[in-house]
Amino acid sequence: FANTVSHYSLKNMYQMCGIDDNDDCMMYVVTSSLQNAATALCFPKLFEKFCIEKREAGCYILPSSLEELIVLPASAVERSGMCASSLANMVQSVNAEAVEPEIQLDAVAYYYSTESNDIQIVAEYENGQ
Repeated sequence: FANTVSHYSLKNMYQMCGIDDNDDCMMYVVTSSLQNAATALCFPKLFEKFCIEKREAGCYILPSSLEELIVLPASAVERSGMCASSLANMVQSVNAEAVEPEIQLDAVAYYYSTESNDIQIVAEYENGQ
């Protein structure tokens, strides 16, 4: 397991752009040395580690493409006033405008919960399933 998770990198957007680290960043990107970051959805431990480091109860995961996942701390989504169910619409919009069709994923947003240590589709999480 440890070798598998080590293939993934989770950096904030400032780091991705070569700017000094910023703890106030609300957007993080998961990439993979295997060029298939979307498979990180199979490894809740990766998101557990992120939430522990950021002292978060959970995080939202947006499948940007096969190559990248966007991770938003739950508190950042709450502070922004963004409705969690609108995240899937955001994924769909970005896919349509900026992602090549062959590397697009379904327009589904996910939520990782430290309490349950699992990843759920946002709509299911919001409905308490």
